[in-house]
Amino acid sequence: MSQKYKLFSAPSDGKAICAFFSSPAGCRNGEKCKFSHEKASGSASVQVSDSPHDCSSSVISSESEDDVNAATIALVSSSTPTKNTTSTNKISTSTAEDKKSQNSKKKKRRGDSDIFAKAKGDTLSPTPAKKQKLASSNVSPKPVKHNEPNKKSKSTSNRKEKQKQPCTDFRNLDLPVASFSVLEKDKTPKKASENEKSPASKNSKDSNTNGKKKDSGSSLFPLPTSSDVGRKWKDVVIKTREHKSYSTCYDFEKWKQLDEANGVGSASDWIKARPYGEWSKNNPQAIAIDCEMCETKDPVTGNPNHKALCRLSVVNAENPEETLLDTLVKPEWPVTNYRTWVNGIKKEDLDNVQFTLRHAQAFMFALCSEETVIIGQSLENDLCALRLEHHCNADSANLFVAKDDNNSTPGLKDIAKAVLNEDMPETHDSVNDAITALRCLEFYIEHDGKVEPIERMTQVRNKFASSQLFVHRIPKICSTDHLESLFLNHTWVSPLKIDNIELTGQHGKTVVTFKSSRHANLAFFTLEGDQDSDSSGRAQKKVFLRSGSYIRVRKMVHDKKKPQEEMKEVESE
Repeated sequence: MSQKYKLFSAPSDGKAICAFFSSPAGCRNGEKCKFSHEKASGSASVQVSDSPHDCSSSVISSESEDDVNAATIALVSSSTPTKNTTSTNKISTSTAEDKKSQNSKKKKRRGDSDIFAKAKGDTLSPTPAKKQKLASSNVSPKPVKHNEPNKKSKSTSNRKEKQKQPCTDFRNLDLPVASFSVLEKDKTPKKASENEKSPASKNSKDSNTNGKKKDSGSSLFPLPTSSDVGRKWKDVVIKTREHKSYSTCYDFEKWKQLDEANGVGSASDWIKARPYGEWSKNNPQAIAIDCEMCETKDPVTGNPNHKALCRLSVVNAENPEETLLDTLVKPEWPVTNYRTWVNGIKKEDLDNVQFTLRHAQAFMFALCSEETVIIGQSLENDLCALRLEHHCNADSANLFVAKDDNNSTPGLKDIAKAVLNEDMPETHDSVNDAITALRCLEFYIEHDGKVEPIERMTQVRNKFASSQLFVHRIPKICSTDHLESLFLNHTWVSPLKIDNIELTGQHGKTVVTFKSSRHANLAFFTLEGDQDSDSSGRAQKKVFLRSGSYIRVRKMVHDKKKPQEEMKEVESE
């Protein structure tokens, strides 16, 4: 910091002496200086004071007292010793008072800065000089409690850690559960007698007769190997994945893309279970679930959601009597079809429900690890409604085969009748459906997977299916008139009827009916396009449009004859 000079008044009535002239550097103004460049009659001494407060009341200064932090120069004339002594006394008196005032101001400033520093966590101990000042001050400082800030900081840090960590115990979730049941309204399912043998187990072998089952090899998805309960279901999970339709039905990336295309949601709305760890060891390692869905519609875009969740039931597979969750779920969009004849849910049942899809996801996320075995019938529909990506599944639809058609999936009602010899109620109850699917798969495990094909008793056959073609992936620009022109111009076969195109997002689907099965076969084989089979084994073709996009034309029934033989019959006609 640069030195600051103070000019003192002359001891006599004469012209004031220039302080800079008496200094070693001299005065820069020279003759233009307004002060005297003559030495005093007596011996004048130039005193440089290191104290910033060594000044009297007669000081003329260009700086304020509070800002003075450098040495000052005092000129004292020796010609007037009495006055000098008096002024010196005055200077010393005023200097002492000024020092006290300056020290008190500095103490206030230091006190303020110290409090602020402590608030930021400054725990440095004061220096000895500061301790002396505190001891000499009249006002005793308040004792500082060192424990309180530490408690606050610890509680704050613990609170932040709790906020960062998601709730890992599904039992402690505060969810607005809305209970519902239709079993009270319907007849209780009929159970088989103890002595009656299940039809599906007539030719099945004991699971202990064979040795260890071969593993399916390396898997892209985790297997339930970390717990005894999980290992019990391991082979069933592998068998479920080995089904030919698994890669299509459980293609979650496709479901996410459909959600975005239909405006139902985005990929970020989906959840995925966390890896198995300490947090999940006390949770049930196998659960049976079933969901009920309704149809909703976005009032802004008009896009429908055919799989809007409206009820969720979760049962502990280790103890089927324990229902972990059974609640109605409030759909996000207005409901256009409650499907009451299927699930028993009416409009008034959902009016006051507060439980939402996000509540359901929070429960499943807290309950399931990626090794939790989820059991059910056609689970891809339930997982899609929950928007839950999960691959550790035991799906009865992938493990039992229909007797009349190996490529078809038997319904849970038929499986229960064949395996458990029980009649299920007409109206679906998701708790009962989850438990029934669990019992059927336990039967499958007990017989080591060697069960008879399921006879479908409740199937509804479409007698016109052989004379129909299913057209899907239809773009919005395509109408029923375009489809009719397609068959007339490219196959010379006129359709009897084309159903209205049902749009879902950017694409739609419909059914085209012909006069007979031979007309439908002729139209299919005449269409130009690459032929392949869908996941169920039914023949389909890809027909391109001028725009570069394409539609899919698929047969409604499986070919009983080889395509070459059927084509010969068509050509002979």
